Amino acid sequence: MLYSKDGSTLLRCPEGISGTLTLADSTTTIAESALYSCDMLECVNLGANVSSICAYAFAQCESLKTIAADSMNPIYGSMDGVLYSKDGTQLIVYPSGHGDVFVVPETVTAICDNAFYDCDSLTAITLPECLTTIGKEAFWDCDALTSLTIPNAVTSLGSAVCYGSKSLTAVTIGNGVQTISDSAFAYCKVLETATFGHNVTTIENSAFYECDDLQAVHLPNTVTTIGSYAFANCTQLSDVEPGTAIESLGDYAFGWCSAMSDIPLPDSLTTLGEGAFYGCSGLLTLTLPNSLTTLWLYAFGNCDSLTDLTLPDTLITIGESAFFGCDLLETVTIGNGVTTIARGAFDTCAALTTVIIPNSVTTIGYQAFTACDALVDVQFLGTEPQWNTIQIGDGNEALAAVRFLKIAGDITCDDAVTIADAVRLNRFLAEEYALSEQGLANAECDGISGITAIDLHCLLKWLAGIA
Repeated sequence: MLYSKDGSTLLRCPEGISGTLTLADSTTTIAESALYSCDMLECVNLGANVSSICAYAFAQCESLKTIAADSMNPIYGSMDGVLYSKDGTQLIVYPSGHGDVFVVPETVTAICDNAFYDCDSLTAITLPECLTTIGKEAFWDCDALTSLTIPNAVTSLGSAVCYGSKSLTAVTIGNGVQTISDSAFAYCKVLETATFGHNVTTIENSAFYECDDLQAVHLPNTVTTIGSYAFANCTQLSDVEPGTAIESLGDYAFGWCSAMSDIPLPDSLTTLGEGAFYGCSGLLTLTLPNSLTTLWLYAFGNCDSLTDLTLPDTLITIGESAFFGCDLLETVTIGNGVTTIARGAFDTCAALTTVIIPNSVTTIGYQAFTACDALVDVQFLGTEPQWNTIQIGDGNEALAAVRFLKIAGDITCDDAVTIADAVRLNRFLAEEYALSEQGLANAECDGISGITAIDLHCLLKWLAGIA
């Protein structure tokens, strides 16, 4: 048995110890992992002076059935072999070998960090309605636990609370929980159902990472933030309702969710992180909300089933490799507000045949359209002089066949500028004639948004050979 020099701290217990261990009266502290993997130990008796038990002190003691505290200990108490705070309001440690079914007493308001850590034999647990706090890693690797219902009074849910619980198939999160913490249910590979309380606002990083069997996620309209990798690698996830209040999706939030065919993104969404839907190879349709201004790196990279894409006018930047490797994408219409198509934005979109580029674009990055071997129809909603002002990086040879769909002054849209166009524009300004959408675009002769008499003046000067 290894103690500190003064005998107050139990530092390490030999793994081969068996039966019952009674700590020396001088012991005040049990160090972190002090009895780790003492898998033949059945009972530990704590003396009256033990005042501190560090994390993982009894982890992987698979045969441990009883932790008993001396009746004179002012900090800890025990009941039926389970260790509690003296007043019974905190459950400190549940011995790994204590039993397979457990009902937490009604006096308990807090389950402490690591309380049921690695309790492999625990198959079912009932939590009291008065419970308010569940600490971090409380049910880490409880491999036999099949379901967990978190009462409505719980307001604090620790990180990695059920991390790696291999048999967990269903979890119900009560209405008191606002934040589902980091890695809370990560690697719960057979988790099929997650029911969310009505007051959840935040789902933190990796909360449901690699829950392979999770098929549906219906979030309440209170959720505003979904963290990085929150649902990444949930390969069976096909039914997603993100709610109407989502403001931010973190990096790779739904990355590699290959069964998802559609995702309804609400107008509240303002931030879409890097790779938010990377590798969603089953995604068939995509409608981006008008609230988005930027798509970051790999936002929809390798979404192999997308065929048609229309980007909203509110979008300003298409980030690097945003649609990299979308193998079946055939047609892309870029919104009229986009100014930047970044490096590799549509790299290796092998089936892309048509792209419509607005005259708002000022920059097309290096290899933005490289390896787009089928691209034969590049339409620019502007004039040739406007196209020539765009900074176009190397590796965009596919854009060489660009067609210019705006001819300044061609009000009649007959691919020529004549006096008939001046007459038509004059009648429009006199409110005697309505112009087509293309005619309206071509009527902007002065390079300034909005059609006025100045546009007519510019057109007449050009026709007279003065401009």
